[in-house]
Amino acid sequence: MVDNWQHFQTLLIAAHNISTLCIDLDCAIKLFENTGEDLTFSRVLHLFIDGNNCDVTLKNEHIHSLSKTFSDIHSLKIKYKTENLIEADIVGSILDNCKQLIVFTINGRISDDISLEHIQKWLIEYSSRLKNPNKDYQVDFCDNWFQIWL
Repeated sequence: MVDNWQHFQTLLIAAHNISTLCIDLDCAIKLFENTGEDLTFSRVLHLFIDGNNCDVTLKNEHIHSLSKTFSDIHSLKIKYKTENLIEADIVGSILDNCKQLIVFTINGRISDDISLEHIQKWLIEYSSRLKNPNKDYQVDFCDNWFQIWL
């Protein structure tokens, strides 16, 4: 019997030239936790991870696999349930590990103790990539969507 994971894995291997991928969070986590195989999709430039229908979130251990599996992504969008709190360490880990990333978008809430005026300082605290004073970037937070342009 073939499960959906095997179909998805076969599809990804067959479509090795795919540049844009939309994937459910459950399937992405299964992909990131599948350490038995070395799957790399360097041609995927735009990745959308949809977790709106589940209660799980990405953890730090998934970020290394994400950056290895999708090594050249330029655009990453992660959609969680709106009430989820955006974890600063996850954002920092994504920014630091996904070296080719130009635009990163994630939805959720920011902590009540962080004002919009201090969001850049908040990011710098968690991302070594942004600590470089010569690095220009822009941050926006609107309608529970956090976006950063690098």
